[in-house]
Amino acid sequence: MTVSNTLQSGRHKFPKNKDKIIQKVFSGTHWLNDSHKILILATFIEVLDPFDLPFFLNQIYQKYQNNLGKQTLKIQESVASFCINYLYSASQNRNISSTNKAIQLLTQLTEYPELGIEKIIGYYYHCYFTNQKEQLKPIITILKKSNLSKTINILPQ
Repeated sequence: MTVSNTLQSGRHKFPKNKDKIIQKVFSGTHWLNDSHKILILATFIEVLDPFDLPFFLNQIYQKYQNNLGKQTLKIQESVASFCINYLYSASQNRNISSTNKAIQLLTQLTEYPELGIEKIIGYYYHCYFTNQKEQLKPIITILKKSNLSKTINILPQ
């Protein structure tokens, strides 16, 4: 599932025992080495309690803060998806802290073309959260000219 699909779908109904499921899947630190589990977490960010999200971000940040660019492309893509969805949730809920950690992780992504849009969106959120509104306009223009209107529609403005 792409970042756009995740963000556009909004909050999903989740089983009543979601806390047990989350605890089972994300207990310990082994999940931090599994790109699939990080991607699962990224996909379901919108159904999680926004107050729980900084806990997951802090764990990801501690694991990858100085070496994300040295990880496999799959890990980098999964962490990027988590960070982008985290930043989206922060922009919607206004009560999530540590957006700077998610943005910092996005800046550490390797300069692979496959990660280009994630880096651009990371910069967009940096400008958004630091109130650099004039910097948002050229990014929106590039996204429009690249036919990425679905991406534009999910970004806060």
